[in-house]
Amino acid sequence: MPHKSPRYLGSLPHPTFGIRIPDIVLSGIVRSIKEHEVAAGFALSFGRETAPRDVIEASPGLYHITTGHTGTPITEYIEKASSIIVEENVIAEIEADHLIVGATTAQAVARLIGNKGTAARSKEIVEASLNYNFKGIDEAVATSKINSFTVDTCSLINFEASSLPESELDYMFEEVVPEYNERLKIRDRYIGRVLIFPWIDGSIYKLKFSESDVKRLAVKYNDSLKAAWRIYSYIRDKMDEQPFGFEIAFDETPMITNAEDLYFYLNEWKWMGGHVEFIAPNIGFEKRMDYEGDLDALRKRVSNLAAVAYSLGSTLSIHSTSGFTPSSLKGFGVYDTIRIATGGRVKTKISGIYYELLLEMLFKSPEGSKRRRLYDEIFDSVMEYLDEEVKFKGPLYSNELMSKIEDYKRGVSQGKIRVRDPLSALAKSYLFLALNIRDTIGRRYIRDAIIELYHEDNEFRKIYDLGVKTITDNIIERFGFQGNLKLLI
Repeated sequence: MPHKSPRYLGSLPHPTFGIRIPDIVLSGIVRSIKEHEVAAGFALSFGRETAPRDVIEASPGLYHITTGHTGTPITEYIEKASSIIVEENVIAEIEADHLIVGATTAQAVARLIGNKGTAARSKEIVEASLNYNFKGIDEAVATSKINSFTVDTCSLINFEASSLPESELDYMFEEVVPEYNERLKIRDRYIGRVLIFPWIDGSIYKLKFSESDVKRLAVKYNDSLKAAWRIYSYIRDKMDEQPFGFEIAFDETPMITNAEDLYFYLNEWKWMGGHVEFIAPNIGFEKRMDYEGDLDALRKRVSNLAAVAYSLGSTLSIHSTSGFTPSSLKGFGVYDTIRIATGGRVKTKISGIYYELLLEMLFKSPEGSKRRRLYDEIFDSVMEYLDEEVKFKGPLYSNELMSKIEDYKRGVSQGKIRVRDPLSALAKSYLFLALNIRDTIGRRYIRDAIIELYHEDNEFRKIYDLGVKTITDNIIERFGFQGNLKLLI
């Protein structure tokens, strides 16, 4: 079947792979998806990992280091992904992931490294982030090769609504829904009904909303829905009637998503007139950590959310599927649990694991070797940067950063953590910054050195490609994605 360009996958269950350094990760990923006859997605976060070309090429210091921190411009990311799709004749879509509204990139990165609070919902930050996203969307659409988008308005969710007293709740509800007739319509959509959700695993779930529930949910999600709609509308206009995939991400909220919230959000989105193939709830996963909770509880939680999402024409997207090490697969039995809970109707996303594999390989190289010297430079350069952040209380300065630095130093002194340990919380949280560290003339010398090593060290390249392929194989096989491209025929 000919398919010589990036392809819109619609609601097809599939894996999506973050390609932070396209030059070194694409080969192993593509080998795996070809072997398994898989239609897949390639992605980078537009709110953190990639950025418009003029941002990437700006003078050092003009933008914070967390902005476009892979050093890969939007156009370059899309063109390199598109090129390998054409060259290798695979089926894949290209995604603008995590279009983040309501937070600066530093605030958005803080969510990944332990700060579970939400950003201040100021109008200035909201408008600035919207305009920044519009700029990124413009650059992506101009390539004519982007066909999927994920919006992230987690920072605009009003979690305080859950604890508002009834008197204040009534006032806030009228404020977010000022028209009396609209308030009546929202009530009528939920109150007095018992909603039933049968699911493919044999489970049957029920939901019932009280008037207070509806008011709280309306107050909680009003700003988030409106901002998501502005992004969606902009994309729809720019795509000019071309089909595109759309996903809404809740995975970085400070609490697990419940079924009531998921139903309310998706149902309101439907009434607004938008489509959404995938929804990414918070199912209790932490970034770069194995899941250590009860697997049966995870199965029931995911099953419930999957049933609710599917009833409204959407499918679950599971983020943060990498674990503590590149080989831990989020912990024993976790992938199998999600596959069973969803019946295979799921999309998965994984990104940082390929960079962590790189760091692990470099760290385990012999002392004094070129590979190990590169790792030491990565670690030391990032630590030097963090020392400056602490000294001058820069945007990354936080109690979480201070705690991780202290824990690392204490662990090394007590012999519990290896010197420059890539598995330390400090390294796992911050070594990604190395890709965006630059010299005085603006060169991303560490990123360049990684790509140079990959191309010049044949042995390293073979081992790394095999490692990338093995990780990709595990994701495809454990979630049951193999052969999914046949569903597109």
